[in-house]
Amino acid sequence: MKKMKGSRQMCIYIALCFLLFSITSCNDESDNEGTVGHDPRLPIVVDYFSPTTGARSTQIILYGSNFGYNTDSVKVFFNEKEAPVISAKGDKLLVLAPRLPGENCRIKVRIGGQESIFKDEFDYIIQTNVTTVVGGDRGSTSFPVGTVPLSEAQFNNNMERIIQIDSEGQIYFCIHVGGDKDHVYVINEEVERLRLIDNDAGAWLNSNFVSYDIKNDQIFRFQANIGNNEYWFYDKRNDFAKNMAGRAEWEGESMAPGGWADWSARQSCAMRPSDGQFYFRINGGSFASLNPITGKGKNITGRHTNQGFGTKSGTCRGIAFDPTDDNILYFSVDERHCIYRYDFVTDEITVFAGSENGEAGFYDGERREARFDRPNQISFDKDYNMYIADRMNHCIRKIVMGTGYVSTVAGIPGESGYRDGTNEVARFNEPVGIAVNNEGVIYIGDAVNRAIRRISVE
Repeated sequence: MKKMKGSRQMCIYIALCFLLFSITSCNDESDNEGTVGHDPRLPIVVDYFSPTTGARSTQIILYGSNFGYNTDSVKVFFNEKEAPVISAKGDKLLVLAPRLPGENCRIKVRIGGQESIFKDEFDYIIQTNVTTVVGGDRGSTSFPVGTVPLSEAQFNNNMERIIQIDSEGQIYFCIHVGGDKDHVYVINEEVERLRLIDNDAGAWLNSNFVSYDIKNDQIFRFQANIGNNEYWFYDKRNDFAKNMAGRAEWEGESMAPGGWADWSARQSCAMRPSDGQFYFRINGGSFASLNPITGKGKNITGRHTNQGFGTKSGTCRGIAFDPTDDNILYFSVDERHCIYRYDFVTDEITVFAGSENGEAGFYDGERREARFDRPNQISFDKDYNMYIADRMNHCIRKIVMGTGYVSTVAGIPGESGYRDGTNEVARFNEPVGIAVNNEGVIYIGDAVNRAIRRISVE
């Protein structure tokens, strides 16, 4: 009996060893399969994919062969946007559509030094949604003080100034609150709070605007009046303490347009990354630079003095350097209903988008054929698209810089209103400010609606 019992135990032991060996072998085989499943001696074959259309994060199965089983070695691109690879099964890949891959979207599979492209295009569906970040009550007679939840904050005046975003995605803007006072606010969406960081920005017959110091990640405040040359910055690293940054001392000819226009001569500026100076296109057609460290400013209108920098008429609330080459500057002029391009190397100014004759209107299409109605602030996203607050068309426009095509992102041309929702139903009322964060989210200073709006494009 003992012998039989011992034999039975030995059989069980052998069986367990065999089972353990089998499991280990299967695991080893799976590991080997994930490592060597793709044969580099053979081409990657791509056949078809399904579905053929979808929005961001749509699950798509790619069919073909020689994909292997190792998701770490497989790269999939929709145009130049890399897509997350969820699984690899040799003849199938499961991937997620990336955000905004662009037009005429082609899918490419790359493994090691090999790649193959599907012959059919993927039809990417752009989803646009407009929401309100803060404000929106046009009947409000108060204004926020201290730090308040975004949902509670309302404003007693229109938001007719430009807005700015820092590296952390915080949004800054000025607003006139009555008498000789402007307020400066910062929005932190992560904690859903609005904070008043300056309640003593003087504004008698004058206005203030904020501009972003891209080199030091600070927000500056300037004054519109040509005779008020003091400027400040808010120290993010010291609880937004207000600092008197300097007083501009201008060299060269006078840049005053004359008369009442002097009080609103400067409405925006932009810092050039390569030299750390702010550049202004001033009412009356002057062009100026300012070193914020030394306070030295120059009238650099040069040979454009007689005809004006682009033109002698109109206000410039939109000015931005080309993110791929800061020898190129773009600026809008509202009364000319167009956007100009200036080349620092050749000193040439040309109409980049809109009518060269200053014709107002609305039309989507090639940039020179497109029409705007008082374009205001402009801003670029990281994908090299320009966005424009098209004020009197009550909508947000976009220029794909690679193709020069102008389209409408949100809003109904010529129809003012206040409504959140998809791009087909959303309404704005004289959008003035526009800024884009690092994730491609667009923020709008919706002037008459007294609100900061948010556009998510996916």
